[in-house]
Amino acid sequence: MKTSVKFIGVQRFVVLVTISMFSVTMFAKSASNVVVKITNQQNQPIDYASATLRNAESQKVVKSGLSNQKGELKLKHIHAGAYYLEVNTPGFAKKTSKLFIKENDAKQIEQTIILQENLNNNQNTSDAAEKNVSQNNL
Repeated sequence: MKTSVKFIGVQRFVVLVTISMFSVTMFAKSASNVVVKITNQQNQPIDYASATLRNAESQKVVKSGLSNQKGELKLKHIHAGAYYLEVNTPGFAKKTSKLFIKENDAKQIEQTIILQENLNNNQNTSDAAEKNVSQNNL
């Protein structure tokens, strides 16, 4: 009799643990990794570009980082929702893209951002250099 009581207790414990594990996995939000590839118009990677992922509704920063030498950046554990991805680096025009992640999307999402050279930025930099040279000559 003592053996059957212990066995029933163990069975109940196993059932409770199984139900607990099932409910945790069932209600846990799935998350994706977003791999961002940042290039110029000639498809060359842009390293050290700043990327910021913002919640589209609240505008709060969710993740941010810098691209590596291959122009890649990995944003981990991004939950389903609507986001804005802002990419910025000196010498290029800032680019903002809308990104939607659905609940059943793949675990890894790839996004390519092509930046355009900012000719106005380069011109302003050279204008400032000319002003500094002329002021130094006075």
